[in-house]
Amino acid sequence: MIPLKEKQKWQEWLLANPTNAEAKIHAYLSTHPTLANKYECQAIINGFILDFWFPSAKLAVEIDGSIHQLKEQISKDRHKNTILKAHGIYVLRISNKTVYENIKKAVFRISNAFNQAHKRNYISTIQNKAERNKAKHRFLTDHASKYNGGSGSIRRKSNPAGASNPKPNLMLTQRPKGWR
Repeated sequence: MIPLKEKQKWQEWLLANPTNAEAKIHAYLSTHPTLANKYECQAIINGFILDFWFPSAKLAVEIDGSIHQLKEQISKDRHKNTILKAHGIYVLRISNKTVYENIKKAVFRISNAFNQAHKRNYISTIQNKAERNKAKHRFLTDHASKYNGGSGSIRRKSNPAGASNPKPNLMLTQRPKGWR
């Protein structure tokens, strides 16, 4: 493990010398209506330097260049993800290619992950199981509605011909990642 003082020096260097992709994302995030002022650049969290850290949502955003395709780096990234996940931190990885080719898509993914993580963290704080389940259902319903074009998030499964079912069988049309 690298000593904290060395990490802090590395952090200072990274802040002064961001990659082109990180600078581009930072420019968009700093003017985003809901994400501006809610993140830190190159934050040291649990011994790791994160490209972008959203503390209120416990969300880490990593902008991955070509070095992240090397076997050794893939292994390091997996280890980093595992440690952060164990501490309740969701890690979103976005490639440089996505940033350069479609910055709006990259920012949308960050915004979506921020909103999901925020709701997930809120739901996990609810002590009452019935209230937690209601909040989880509201989240799933809102999420599916948002990504199904607002056409309704829950649809009824069709019953066999002529069968009556006092409790309709409901099925979510799309579940967000991270929910079982």
